[in-house]
Amino acid sequence: MKKILYLNSIFAFQIFYTARFVRDNDPIVLTLVQMVSASFFAGIIVLSQGEMAFSVDSQALGPVLYLGVFSTTLAYLLQTMAQKFISETKTAIILSTESLWGMIFSVIILSELITGRMMLGAILILVAIIISETKLKWKRKEPIIDPIKEKQIS
Repeated sequence: MKKILYLNSIFAFQIFYTARFVRDNDPIVLTLVQMVSASFFAGIIVLSQGEMAFSVDSQALGPVLYLGVFSTTLAYLLQTMAQKFISETKTAIILSTESLWGMIFSVIILSELITGRMMLGAILILVAIIISETKLKWKRKEPIIDPIKEKQIS
């Protein structure tokens, strides 16, 4: 559980700092720096774990390149370009729907059966998004005042 919390914290920092640096930098260059850095640190982890024995299968080369180029680099490039125009909060909310969309497309494309766990996960994700976007405004009876700015929080 600690590892998941730690990794999610790192991902949150990645979203925050991408939004910060993309305002003044080229998204393509920023994505390239992110990919090179991630590859470098992943290489260090692999070397430190002693996991150097691996085989190269020519049939796996195409899918691995596809995953590296489209599912990773292109996806991060599109995220980085989008973060130039939207806030990091909205970016995090959009990215939190990844597992929801994965479930939906697995049902549509692969004809997978929806389990109770999948449905519960989808409901929890949607409820979390609704709460984070609306802040349950319809439940409030009186406006909330920010004590520092002395203004109403909407």
